[in-house]
Amino acid sequence: TRVTSFNELTLRASSTDGWSVEDASPWTRPKATYLRDPWMKDTQQTLGWPCGHSRYVNLFLNGLYWGQYNLAERTESTWLAENFGGEPEDYDIIKDVNELEAGSRAAWDAMIAQASAGLATDAAYYRIQGMKPDGTRDPALPNYLNVDSLIDYMVVHIYAGAIDWPNHNWWSARRRTPDSDGFRFFTWDQEISNISLTTETTYTNERFEAVSGPTHSPAFLYARLRENRLFRARFAARAIELTTGFGSLTPLQNQWRWQRRQSEIDRSIVAESARWGDSRQSTPLTRADWLAEMNWMRTTYWPQIHQIAVGRFQSVGLYSTSSLPAVSIVPPGGVVTRGTRVRLSGGGLIYYTTNGLDPVAPGGEPTNDAMLYSNTLPIQARTEIRARRVLSGAVSGLSSALFLTSLEVAPESSLAVSEIHYQPNASESEEFVEVWNRSSTQHAIVSGLRISGGLDAVFPQGLVLKPGERSVAVRDPAAFQRVHGPLRPAAAKFDGQLNNGGDWVHLLGASGASVSRFRYETSAGWSTSPKGLGPSLTLMRSTQVLDPSDPASWRASLTQSGTPGWNDGDSFEGDPFADRDSDGLNALTEYFLGTVDDDVASGRDHLPRWVRSPEGSLELRLIRARGSDQTVFHWESSEDLRQWTRDPGIGEAESWIREELEELSWKLSTTHPARRFLRLRLELR
Repeated sequence: TRVTSFNELTLRASSTDGWSVEDASPWTRPKATYLRDPWMKDTQQTLGWPCGHSRYVNLFLNGLYWGQYNLAERTESTWLAENFGGEPEDYDIIKDVNELEAGSRAAWDAMIAQASAGLATDAAYYRIQGMKPDGTRDPALPNYLNVDSLIDYMVVHIYAGAIDWPNHNWWSARRRTPDSDGFRFFTWDQEISNISLTTETTYTNERFEAVSGPTHSPAFLYARLRENRLFRARFAARAIELTTGFGSLTPLQNQWRWQRRQSEIDRSIVAESARWGDSRQSTPLTRADWLAEMNWMRTTYWPQIHQIAVGRFQSVGLYSTSSLPAVSIVPPGGVVTRGTRVRLSGGGLIYYTTNGLDPVAPGGEPTNDAMLYSNTLPIQARTEIRARRVLSGAVSGLSSALFLTSLEVAPESSLAVSEIHYQPNASESEEFVEVWNRSSTQHAIVSGLRISGGLDAVFPQGLVLKPGERSVAVRDPAAFQRVHGPLRPAAAKFDGQLNNGGDWVHLLGASGASVSRFRYETSAGWSTSPKGLGPSLTLMRSTQVLDPSDPASWRASLTQSGTPGWNDGDSFEGDPFADRDSDGLNALTEYFLGTVDDDVASGRDHLPRWVRSPEGSLELRLIRARGSDQTVFHWESSEDLRQWTRDPGIGEAESWIREELEELSWKLSTTHPARRFLRLRLELR
């Protein structure tokens, strides 16, 4: 979370997902996981909506161990102001069983009244969002409903089969200002979810996908909006996006989020067993019982629930494929097991490629790479299918799907924050943060990836980075493209801003796991050029994993305004000890100096040399390539040319920038022995 102060935090005992509760169908104590509510909130966050962050803690009361608890943010008015701006007094909060938590219920009641009057027409659909009949904003109308928030909230609850809902256990809030974006909905108290493969209804005896009430609930709004064609199309497009390809509600990503939370309590569940495992039975429930449920979730629930959940959306017409391209690709991409067979359909002659190229030329003829589809296609490794159908001379739109096997998916640890442009010299609207897939062989799934700290960014659904690829989150997409051009599109827009005096940056993977957390600074060894002088703060090139909290891992970009999507450092390749021009300087030394290893006359003036300053002090100078990221260097000294040690008398260097070169000068300390020898030590990183 980027929130740093809290008015309220909740210690959640997990209740109906824990061992201390009485049995009642469908939950029983042996099915307790302690994970179900956090998984729901984590999922909503992955979809781009701030929700109550949480962590597990061990609770002691006056020294007595009281069990494992989930310490969670409470989405009250102070939390809302911290996340969405304004003051706590600006917010109306309606929750649970139509309770007024804060503010006024006037806007809520007005919204429910409009919904009760019907939302089937386009005009009514737009009006509840504060829009004119043509869909443009009407400043004279209040915006009561954030439709996208409602859609994602409902998708998650329907997918997870939330049973103890929607008659209660819901939370909604709206900022009471002219620029309000309407009531948002937040996951709350969803411990009886993701628990059954056979249960089809909530406690209101309505099917998950067909909930319609009570009147004062998100389900009522959902039911009224299902009568509207625009809402149905919008809902279906989002449901398809989230549940296909590399979306956040695909089986692999669902399990990632679950396993991340499971690993957090894998040991503390033992202490929980000691405290509460025998609270309602003589034979205590233990970690072995918990692991049995974890195994069921992994081997049975997550593999099977996906098609069941998709069927729920289909049954109410909220998963129509009519908006999909003409050629249907099934499965529609994503991570699959080796040997999975892909089916293409759509009628006519279907041409396809597996090399990422268009199978049909602009004139309508198949390309030389195109193949005519006749049978299902087996997936053995990374495959990108592109397909079109040709019928009576007409050519369909392009369909495409990327397939990866599990061996081709990079671990989340392969991701790194690689560039921070925190203080552009022209306008702070040009700020950006770059994420890099460090793997040279595997793809990184960044759908739902988050960056937090002074900013909050969520990367879009379906986004996959190729080996070595980079992507950026920006403060203002229009300002970013004015500087960097349309060929460097921004993957995500962030809320908040980067602090010009240094700030925390937290990278969380698609599973919600912390990948890295560090603080950049503007002093104490950090490059100062990015502070308003034009360059960005850029992570060095390296064959090693660099510590982002170490200022030596960073430098100023050589390029003004930064290098989003690429790195302007020079990579070192080949044998570091080679000397192709036989000038006595090996390849690594020439790389560091910015000279050429096949030209004996190249850059001799770059070598270390003694200089007497105008003040009479003795200085040691050299010229190096600013982009020689893969070298680490320091001075060593000796009195006898046999024993060498790192020289403590050579301190910080003065620096002068000469485009892609940097001249460094060290003043020598006068406390050294009368005779000493110096050498420059270079290491490849």
